[in-house]
Amino acid sequence: MTASFQHVNRFQEVLSMKAISWNVRGLGNSVKRAVIKEVIRTFRAELPLLQETKLSSMSQSIIRDLWGNSKCLWVSLDVVGTSKGILLCWNSWLYIMKDHFIGTFFVSAMLEVRANGSS
Repeated sequence: MTASFQHVNRFQEVLSMKAISWNVRGLGNSVKRAVIKEVIRTFRAELPLLQETKLSSMSQSIIRDLWGNSKCLWVSLDVVGTSKGILLCWNSWLYIMKDHFIGTFFVSAMLEVRANGSS
């Protein structure tokens, strides 16, 4: 395969990613987490971004409630002052985090698509 075709294939992989951005207005309730988990599962979201988590700290058990298995990595901004928390998750079978930054009011992550979803 030539370099130009490889570039097109990688671009198509990026275009096919499934992301959800949602102001959840709190993750403290297990019933709400079950609803969010169902939405993530139904839409096969690979990159859920949840805003207004209203949690002072994120935990593996909350991530497991939302994702359903251990194939999820995340970065989060905990509640600080008027910032009410942000959670960015990704499927660790599909993406590798190259870098991330947590600002006062935002979370960013540089993710790379894994070649053929390999681990």
